[in-house]
Amino acid sequence: MLDMAGDNEQKSGKSGLHNWKTPKLEHAKFVQRLLRSKIPLIICLRAKFKTKQGKDERGKTVIIKDDFVSPIQAEDFIFEATCHFEILQDHSIRLTKCSHPDLRLCFPEKGPITIAHGEALARWCAAPGANPVKPNGKPTDDERKAILRELWGVAATVRGKENNWEQFHVWAINNTVIGEGDPPIPEMTPSQLRFVIDNTRKILA
Repeated sequence: MLDMAGDNEQKSGKSGLHNWKTPKLEHAKFVQRLLRSKIPLIICLRAKFKTKQGKDERGKTVIIKDDFVSPIQAEDFIFEATCHFEILQDHSIRLTKCSHPDLRLCFPEKGPITIAHGEALARWCAAPGANPVKPNGKPTDDERKAILRELWGVAATVRGKENNWEQFHVWAINNTVIGEGDPPIPEMTPSQLRFVIDNTRKILA
């Protein structure tokens, strides 16, 4: 947008807000295109510490730096995001916006963000509004068996009458619920099973 506005100013020979009309419209169309996408998007923004002038205890003018960084992006861009957080140097996050309470469960209360949090976020994106399994808690064997029983029930119309997962596994591959390189259903992790359940429900709905 800066380049576009600069080009407009160079062509018109005049400075002013009129140089920003077309860049702003193009940016608005860009944001709307992102919002219409059927693919959940993770957008990484560069950021910087904003500064301002202030006075110290002696009345001398000093430069004061903000405690946290601000994205280098139009101010209304963050407003359109489902959630927003800053990744700190220790890989923990500072969550500044989260539009759904269950989505908050996908992020760590403290400590670094991990692959498990990414898996929880993927489950939430596959079924928005669903309550994802808390990534910090490791499911017990009983909980894992309960997830398998849930999937067995969800897949009742496509898994066949045999007491095994082979027919459903083939169906799941053919319907791109899972990939050919994925492990057998009984060997999947709880997070993988949740993903399979969510996608099976979508296809069979």
